[in-house]
Amino acid sequence: MYKKLILGLGVLFISLYTQAQNNAIFFGGNADGWSQAAYQQVADENISLGGDDDGWSQANYQQVADEDISLGGEDDGWSQANYQQVADEDISFGGEGDGWASVIYPLGPLPVELLTFTGHEDNGTHVLNWTTAMELNSSRFVIEHSMNASTFNELGMVSAAGNSAQEHNYTFTNKTPTLGNNFYRLKMVDIDQKFKYSNVILLKLLRDNTSIVVYPNPAASLINIEMNGMQAGAKMQVEIVDASGKLIKSEAYIYDNQKFTVDVSSYANGMYFLKIKGNTINELVKFSISK
Repeated sequence: MYKKLILGLGVLFISLYTQAQNNAIFFGGNADGWSQAAYQQVADENISLGGDDDGWSQANYQQVADEDISLGGEDDGWSQANYQQVADEDISFGGEGDGWASVIYPLGPLPVELLTFTGHEDNGTHVLNWTTAMELNSSRFVIEHSMNASTFNELGMVSAAGNSAQEHNYTFTNKTPTLGNNFYRLKMVDIDQKFKYSNVILLKLLRDNTSIVVYPNPAASLINIEMNGMQAGAKMQVEIVDASGKLIKSEAYIYDNQKFTVDVSSYANGMYFLKIKGNTINELVKFSISK
């Protein structure tokens, strides 16, 4: 059935948009709460007239006192008396069987906030020091050693604080460092045997008992360089070369028994080489930048 509309020179035919006879949602079909014959509410249709278990009275459209869904019956987490959350209701407060844990367990690596990890030479030994700001379920620190920064072996172990929100200081001494490169890192292990690694530090022991300490590695903004056994006032040249062999930085330093730093904050992530040259020293140290 159509109506014809005259619009200027055009003719448009449109349908009447009448309700379809077999469409229950408009005509009150089964279970929608409305009569198809009289367009009136159907007495036994729960959705509109408050049938069983919908929380509303079929007689007066009021909430039904024993309907848990609306008035806070057992196990729905709400009080039937005052509509407040019930302290012992599992669904709201994290009890058993509600899908939420009432105890928080960390996922992923050990959440240890490591503030510093450094090392220095002391009378032919290597002393490692580190400080944590926070520990949660920490078990131990495994000190690992390498001569090539690739293959690490366990050197020793120090027990961790367990759970702490305060700073804790730790130390470990390698009494027999290797001549040449000594790379150190920490394996931080929690009580569930999950672990993560610290940055790597290099303590290089030279034949004349001079030692070089370079850390951290990887670096983000600064490379720290310490030397022991070198005469104060000695001049040296520090260069940084990228993986392709291109000279990135060259700077002169005068050794004054203090550590000095090299700013690498503007460099891209990747592998680099640190060259330290002087009258009595000529060393090459590999390091990486990771931000």
